Amino acid sequence: MNHPISRRSALVRLAGAGLAGRVAFAAPPDFATGPLNDWRKQVPRKWLAPAFEYLQRTDLKTLAVGRHEIDGHRMYITIAEATTRPLKNEKFETHRRYADVHYLISGAEVIGAARAADLKIATPYDAEKEAEMLDQPAEFRHIRLKPGNFAVFLPGQAHLPGCHENAPMQIRKAVVKVLAR
Repeated sequence: MNHPISRRSALVRLAGAGLAGRVAFAAPPDFATGPLNDWRKQVPRKWLAPAFEYLQRTDLKTLAVGRHEIDGHRMYITIAEATTRPLKNEKFETHRRYADVHYLISGAEVIGAARAADLKIATPYDAEKEAEMLDQPAEFRHIRLKPGNFAVFLPGQAHLPGCHENAPMQIRKAVVKVLAR
């Protein structure tokens, strides 16, 4: 007897067999975002809990800029300091293997957000960079982060980090990469 499988399950199976071009996981319409202390209310995926627990117990203000291993290739954090750039005419990115947990330490940041499956590919997926670049859509969600706020992007959720709406600003942020399960 044949049992129907979900679109996500079919895409995962095809991708695992090397048969799918771009894996477009069925992403929820909203993106998990909010104050770090509220992550349990916003993020129902238990496999992301270690990332939030790490963010809560680590002094991110003194952690050196760069990549730091947390759990080998399964989870690591990158600390970055940058000047935000305008949203206009920038490319979105998406990932296949890792979820991103963005956390703003200082400054103010706007992150564009959209479903990758709805966007046109600008640069094909690069397995080494674990990223695919996508053209900016006419409309997309603007997630405004202030210090102490997070935003989660699962595979299939396109995002445009490090931006501003009005004027450039220096930011310090952490991005925890978690191997998707």
